[in-house]
Amino acid sequence: MEDLNIFVDAEIKILSKEIDDSLSLYDIFNNGRPHGGNLQISFDRKILVGTEGHVAFEDSMLGNNTKYQRRGNLSDITLKIAIESQLFPSTSSIVGQIVEFFESYKQPEMDVAARIGSTFIFRTPVSKSLTNNVFTQPFAMETWITVALTIVLGAIAVKINFVVEEQLERDGEYHEHYSLFTMCTESLANFCQEGYEFINRSSPGRLSQMMLFVCSIVVFNYYSSGFFSILMQGPQMSNIRTLTQLADSQMIIGVDGTVEAEDFFMRSNHSDVHNLMEKKPLAENLHMSPIQGIEKVRAATHAYHCDRMVAYNTIRNSYDFSEMCDLNEIEVMPPQWVGFLIRKDSPFRKLFNIRLARLREVGVFNRFAELWITKKPECLVTSVVSSVTLEGASPIFLLLMAGTVAAFFAFALERGLFHAIGRRLGSSVSTV
Repeated sequence: MEDLNIFVDAEIKILSKEIDDSLSLYDIFNNGRPHGGNLQISFDRKILVGTEGHVAFEDSMLGNNTKYQRRGNLSDITLKIAIESQLFPSTSSIVGQIVEFFESYKQPEMDVAARIGSTFIFRTPVSKSLTNNVFTQPFAMETWITVALTIVLGAIAVKINFVVEEQLERDGEYHEHYSLFTMCTESLANFCQEGYEFINRSSPGRLSQMMLFVCSIVVFNYYSSGFFSILMQGPQMSNIRTLTQLADSQMIIGVDGTVEAEDFFMRSNHSDVHNLMEKKPLAENLHMSPIQGIEKVRAATHAYHCDRMVAYNTIRNSYDFSEMCDLNEIEVMPPQWVGFLIRKDSPFRKLFNIRLARLREVGVFNRFAELWITKKPECLVTSVVSSVTLEGASPIFLLLMAGTVAAFFAFALERGLFHAIGRRLGSSVSTV
């Protein structure tokens, strides 16, 4: 049986007749003759046959060990192994050689692969949107809408009170008429804790103004506490969590120049990757070196894709502590346990599955994960107060400029209308 191509998963039992006419059962296997393995013969047990044909089995000499517990020593065979490493340059020719190596298999053999994982690294971008910045974050959108409606309805209520008071008093005295726009400005000033300038004379009117003032105090305190808590909690993390959100953002995308990354983005069947490729042209930034990519990430305008180990090791060597605190990541290929990629018909499949399960049970995988899978650098600056930069406050100043321009246009329009009405009235008087 030394010439038979049997492997470690063989189920062969040989029943041999000894010199004393007793029967012996042997377990036969080979770790892999094509790989240089030797035939392994293990005595199992004696089989006793009585005169009346009764068969009795003695206890097995192999003990209580299972099949693969007895066949765990593969030191007599040689296996082909392919390993992908980030420490060596990857080129298309090397990948071609690996593919040729895999396709050259004549017998079921083993190939080993380990993937640490790749991710997009970026710093929290400064929001220039009027609806998503540090000034609007304390309240949700529906809360802002409710506050705006309260201001308008409060202005209408105060205006109605003034009109009713004028109708009821009729004392012949002159009462100044306040426009609805003036009342809206007054109500907004009340919510900004500037107080009321125009006070109703009736008790119901003053009661409504008092209730609006109490509401404004609560809203103002909620807003100020939320605003300061955002600034005091340290560096802000981005709300960009997925590839779809990254595609819809203003971030510029850069990808490392490895062959596997290029192949993943160009040939992936994932809808979010297709969406990213359509919205973010990668032609110019497809082969960006890690040093250049990580340096562009520093400006908070770029998102760079590379291996986690390469990215975070470069960041530790070049970034200061404050710049590490607002780093964000989007996992493209999540980190995987180091394992074996084995052909489906491989005789080693079950053996290695059992061995890997044992490694997981005793915690070897977790230990290697802590050692080899690079984690995001810890933020050691915990007492830093986030300041609002000029770029972050730009939406407020843009809103102020837009309001000023709108006010000038309104002034010019009113002036033109008054002049036109005055000329028309003058011409009508002269005609009479």
